[in-house]
Amino acid sequence: MNIKKDIGVNDPCYCKSGKKYKKCCLRKDEEKQQELRNKLNALTTENIKNYMAELYDSIFYGTPIAPMDKEESDFLTWFQKDINEGENNLKEYENKLALTNKS
Repeated sequence: MNIKKDIGVNDPCYCKSGKKYKKCCLRKDEEKQQELRNKLNALTTENIKNYMAELYDSIFYGTPIAPMDKEESDFLTWFQKDINEGENNLKEYENKLALTNKS
């Protein structure tokens, strides 16, 4: 996905097809964005639920919290950076996710 913030729906498409963006890649890009949002939402929700359960067990039962794997660590680092800096790092995480899925 190669979406640019400054491309308008009536501008020529970035894929150089000669068509307007709205008649070419807009729908595909919106579908990819929605799919990624759904994946991120599921991942965020699952990570938060798991972390809260581990934290609860740690506080009340002294159970050690399991170390995070690289994917969880990368995601939480991105998520925290996005919140703290007010930036949208969706593209950055999407690229990491794509590279992970190719391996």
